[in-house]
Amino acid sequence: MAGSSMKDIKTRIKSVQGTRQITKAMRLVASSKLSRAKERMEQTAPYYKSFNDVVNKLSRSADAKESVFFTARKPEKICYCVIAGDRGLAGGYNSNIFREVLSHAKEHSAEISVLPIGKKAVEFFGKRFDFIEKRQMSVSDISIGDCFELGRFFCEKYKSGELDELYLTYTNYKNVLHQEPVTVRIFPLTPDTDAKKVQIECEQGFASAVSRIMQSYVASLILSAVSRSYVSELTARQNAMDTATSNADDMISELQLQYNRARQAGITQEITEIVAGANS
Repeated sequence: MAGSSMKDIKTRIKSVQGTRQITKAMRLVASSKLSRAKERMEQTAPYYKSFNDVVNKLSRSADAKESVFFTARKPEKICYCVIAGDRGLAGGYNSNIFREVLSHAKEHSAEISVLPIGKKAVEFFGKRFDFIEKRQMSVSDISIGDCFELGRFFCEKYKSGELDELYLTYTNYKNVLHQEPVTVRIFPLTPDTDAKKVQIECEQGFASAVSRIMQSYVASLILSAVSRSYVSELTARQNAMDTATSNADDMISELQLQYNRARQAGITQEITEIVAGANS
């Protein structure tokens, strides 16, 4: 009986050890990718900041109301550009993003559409909302050119009236322990009515200049959000695999203790049987 129990425990130990090797390897892979992803995140930050500063200046212009991008309208058609992961095994990273979008969308009675970035976003939202366009992009492979194409796409959709509001939902990386799902409104922009008005002179007119700037602004916003989301995903996966590896270590220690107890019980039983046989 003890032999059978020991065999079962030994099998479980080997199984957990195999799982531990996988989780440890996945943690190392995530850690390796994370350093490169952080470099990219830091490189995109100044690019986004420069365009954000330009847009903030435009919002203080007396001519801001001339641009469709600064004009609010009744929100009947709303789109979410959602950035999630390409893979799972990252703790609550993907599920937190999905909850964020669903919670935010509940606040609106408008027609909702989604443009997903990341395979998990495609899988999840494909069963719940219409896609504004049938395109699939990987978070780890999205390029600056892809972001500019998205910027052009969204600006055209908004200018044509096919969208009344555009939101971007992603995971904002703060530190190793804190990654926060956030939803920011891209369009319409809000004119800064409290700030001192600035005069901006444009050869082809304010509205025309804003249209060109907006494509780059949206591209920079998406590029920044993608880079921060990818760092968040890798961090979440690294933390999840670290926890899984630690749990496996604890389980192996517990199983090893059970194995030793079973072996000791077997030895005790054998000694008892030998003594009993000698006395008979």
